[in-house]
Amino acid sequence: MPAEIDDAYVSLRATTLAQSDAPAPAEKPSPPRRSRVGVGWVSQVLGKQSLRVRQELEAFAATVDAECLFRLGDDLDPAISLEDFVRSEAKPSRVDTVELLVLAGHGGGSNAGLFLPGGKSVKPGAVFFGATLRWVVIDACCTFERDLYDPLQWRRVFDGLHQLLGSSISVSDSVERGRIFAGYLNEGKAVWEAWRRALEETDDAPTRATVMVPAAVASDILGETLHAPAPLARESLGGDFQIIDVAV
Repeated sequence: MPAEIDDAYVSLRATTLAQSDAPAPAEKPSPPRRSRVGVGWVSQVLGKQSLRVRQELEAFAATVDAECLFRLGDDLDPAISLEDFVRSEAKPSRVDTVELLVLAGHGGGSNAGLFLPGGKSVKPGAVFFGATLRWVVIDACCTFERDLYDPLQWRRVFDGLHQLLGSSISVSDSVERGRIFAGYLNEGKAVWEAWRRALEETDDAPTRATVMVPAAVASDILGETLHAPAPLARESLGGDFQIIDVAV
């Protein structure tokens, strides 16, 4: 082999070896998946109607930086029922497709929950929140009321759920609450902090912001943001529960 060809081969082989030893280019991280949300409202109970709850949740759905998969409302579909919120092996619920569910309407305390048409309600023992669902907000009066009933009975709705949020006393309707709540979530505020601030800024009178979480992992859960739920094993989401109730 002529010397000049031999030199070229050696040079090419050295370059090829050097390239093969070089570290592979780092893969670009995938953008975080946007969380999915769903909203549901009950505007008429006991002959009284409030369109403000629909306006509140329509504004939330339009503002939040997430994919809104469904909008349930008694004025959109009078046949809205408890089955829309109940999961079973025979009939999966649409709430199993989202991470955040926001409900608004009229509440009857920790024993009665959120009133639905037909005399039913979203309440302990009637619904189970799990699958992909991580946070449920019930914007209604007295969700965690404690004078007559034990609010810890809400532990029965946890089936993979991380947080249940609401209030322990009366709250006023607010068309701005949904937009403000969504705005804080978009800023990256923790879900609990976003709810507390939204309630504080929109209620007509002093009220209380409340959240219920599995006690053993409370510190992990309370810092969760809309697009970053804590990566917790299902078995860690049971046991004792903790209720945090603060004046706002």
